[in-house]
Amino acid sequence: MPDAPATPAPHISDKFALDFLPERWDSLRRFLKTVGPPFPTSPGVLSGSHAVSGHLEKYDLLADLANRLTPHLGEDSEELHRDGFTPAIRSREFAALAETLICTLYSALGGLRDALYEAHRTVRSVQRKSTNELFKRAAEKTYGPEFPGPIRACLAEAYGTWFPRLREIRVAVTHGGTGFCHLDTQTTRIAYFHGGLKTDDIVTEVNADSVAVRKLIEDVFAHLCTLLEPVPRKVVCGIYKARFYEREITPGPTLTFASGRCLSRQWFEKEAGHECPLRQRCPAYEPVKQRDSAGPSSRGTATP
Repeated sequence: MPDAPATPAPHISDKFALDFLPERWDSLRRFLKTVGPPFPTSPGVLSGSHAVSGHLEKYDLLADLANRLTPHLGEDSEELHRDGFTPAIRSREFAALAETLICTLYSALGGLRDALYEAHRTVRSVQRKSTNELFKRAAEKTYGPEFPGPIRACLAEAYGTWFPRLREIRVAVTHGGTGFCHLDTQTTRIAYFHGGLKTDDIVTEVNADSVAVRKLIEDVFAHLCTLLEPVPRKVVCGIYKARFYEREITPGPTLTFASGRCLSRQWFEKEAGHECPLRQRCPAYEPVKQRDSAGPSSRGTATP
């Protein structure tokens, strides 16, 4: 009997999956990547911040699904005219998606509430039980003086404009059934009805809520980033051949791809085939390389 053919070794991609691109990060991602003192991180403020990020990602997935469904809404009207009856399944599906989008945005604000609680839990009136109270107390100026003024102002402004309407719809759909949508074939607007709630253009309203929620989150985390202490910390640069490559950076307003110093150099230079493919053009690696080549007097400050 002939020998069984040898199983080929699995192929590992030569692509470097770059993760350290601070120029492309929004303030939430920057905070998640560089969070440290004075904020607690185990689990602390990280849990709420990750919840914000997760719900915004979920919103994007659901929005794409709603966009794919939109061109088919007119088929409900076609059924009605053809058969004299329609279950309006597409309109009902779109209503359920619109409601889920609203609830997902509100859940992102719940994550923000938890993050701010963990970051400022010793401040008077800071709590994590009610998202509405997070905004209301900011508007009523009941937080202690240690609560960041720029964040309080953002929350108060939201409470005086878009937040109450978002909460109204969220409460209605959370404690009731699914509403109904109707496509106006003349204007192409999609109306939404839920009990006493009504809007003539649910797409525009949900999009406006998304913009408002994301701006608030951007502004809040931008300020939290300014509070980070300049304490060096390790971050992942990327993944190459199933290994993590790291650098050490110090949080600050001018963080770029050139920031910090390579940490993985101490091992990948000793393992043939695992040298970082970006090393010859990576500023975090080059300064260390140059110091090493300067001679014995500089070796004491080089990366180990």
